[in-house]
Amino acid sequence: MRYDEGITVLILHHTVRPRCCVRRTLRALSGATAIRPFLVEVVIQGPAEDVTWLVRGKTNFELVRVDNHKNLGMGVPIAAATERFLKRDHRWMMRLDDDMLLRKGSIDLAIESMLREQEHGTKVDRVMIANKNSKPVGLRLEKREGDIPALHLDRGKALWSRSVRPDLTWSVSDFVDTGCTIFDRAALEDGCMPDPRFFVGSFSVDFGWNALQRGYLSVMYEGSKADHISRQCRSIEHESVRRGESHVRENGRIFADKWGIEPVEITGYKRKLPLEKFVRTAPPDKD
Repeated sequence: MRYDEGITVLILHHTVRPRCCVRRTLRALSGATAIRPFLVEVVIQGPAEDVTWLVRGKTNFELVRVDNHKNLGMGVPIAAATERFLKRDHRWMMRLDDDMLLRKGSIDLAIESMLREQEHGTKVDRVMIANKNSKPVGLRLEKREGDIPALHLDRGKALWSRSVRPDLTWSVSDFVDTGCTIFDRAALEDGCMPDPRFFVGSFSVDFGWNALQRGYLSVMYEGSKADHISRQCRSIEHESVRRGESHVRENGRIFADKWGIEPVEITGYKRKLPLEKFVRTAPPDKD
């Protein structure tokens, strides 16, 4: 089936973060593509409040409201948004953080870099529009005690790079982060789906590892086409939960259960429990 070139854009915004940040993100988004129609879903996470200010006067925005004040997780709303996307006729889905400012034409050039890699025969699941701090990421396994492999993130490790012209250069790697990332529908339909169990952060590593097992690689478009204004948009409450040790460790346990791999470097995870207590095993068979 042939899909149109429309883009579904997902933005997660928690009410403890300054609303001016997401407004700036939305304004910048309007100039990021000149040739592709887009539909924006803004998922509001946090205590119930009037959020009509978010979409006032913007008829092409769809507002999806989530009263989620006890959970700052990302996995569930991302998985739900992906399911909604697959019911539409758009080819592309974009995950955009609420503190990213896209520059003019960035979406079109990023998709061009993905399509060119696909023309070279590379199976590509997603392309990231990089900011100055973005790096490609390699996923590396190494054996550890008990023959349980450990997963390491090699940041800055690209498999190869291509430069077509000065403003169009990209790197291919095992996976890219999701702060400003466009997914190809074909990869999602092929099983590269987000896992809703992950709280914050680790769902991107899980997605990348899953895609890699299916033969996919990721592209990072390196042109200076995005600005990350995270320092202006942080809040103490959001950061304390987002980086809370209990959530980080739970992400690690979920990953180990799912893949049989110890996630040494997922969102800063470091194992403290003995390995046999960390990796859950199936109950013995009954006689």
